[in-house]
Amino acid sequence: MNRSPIRMNVGVAHSEVNPNTRVMNSRGIWLTYALGVGMLHIVLLSIPFFSVQVVWTLTNVIHNLGMYVFLHAEVLHHLANNSILSCKLLHKV
Repeated sequence: MNRSPIRMNVGVAHSEVNPNTRVMNSRGIWLTYALGVGMLHIVLLSIPFFSVQVVWTLTNVIHNLGMYVFLHAEVLHHLANNSILSCKLLHKV
């Protein structure tokens, strides 16, 4: 069999701007992010029957779920509008 080698497009970039980088580089977002995570942790520490270990675990889990929703909000918006084709186009590889 004569197979042609697979060619890779090294150094070829698309011109679309990642919406996550646009949001995460906006003015004041890092201060707001740090204050939000800090406030979440303090609120969880104020619940008397949670140990420090449980509070750290809850802070991490809530943070990760929140960031997942925040960074995938565009896809969730398309799912809410029943536009499955648009979601597949957003995640083309």
